[in-house]
Amino acid sequence: MTLKRRRRCRYCRELFNPDHRVGDRQKTCSTPDCQRMRKLQNCRDWRAREAPVIKRERLARRLAPQKGTLNLKVVRDEWGWKTEVLIRELSILTDRSRRDEYIGIELGKQRLSLILSGRVARDESVGFRVPP
Repeated sequence: MTLKRRRRCRYCRELFNPDHRVGDRQKTCSTPDCQRMRKLQNCRDWRAREAPVIKRERLARRLAPQKGTLNLKVVRDEWGWKTEVLIRELSILTDRSRRDEYIGIELGKQRLSLILSGRVARDESVGFRVPP
């Protein structure tokens, strides 16, 4: 039978016998105060290690409270008014190009219904054109 080496608790500095299931990883004794201190330290370490991830997730929730929307007030608060203006202008350009692409797709599939609805004007020289 081998004798287990006693260890000193990291918090109370008392000697203790480590649990055989934990082995060399056990650093604290089993008193409630030392276990509480160990838990607090582990939580501090975890929060420090995961702080960038938590920050990123919180910012993502604040930026887009609903799917498909962007809260420009949060953008302005985080990165300034120049970034807000840039994002606003880019979204306008993206919406315009997406709308033009959608109209072009509709032109290819439903040319007659678009002419009748007045969304597309008829130009004799070119064929069909999208109004400006």
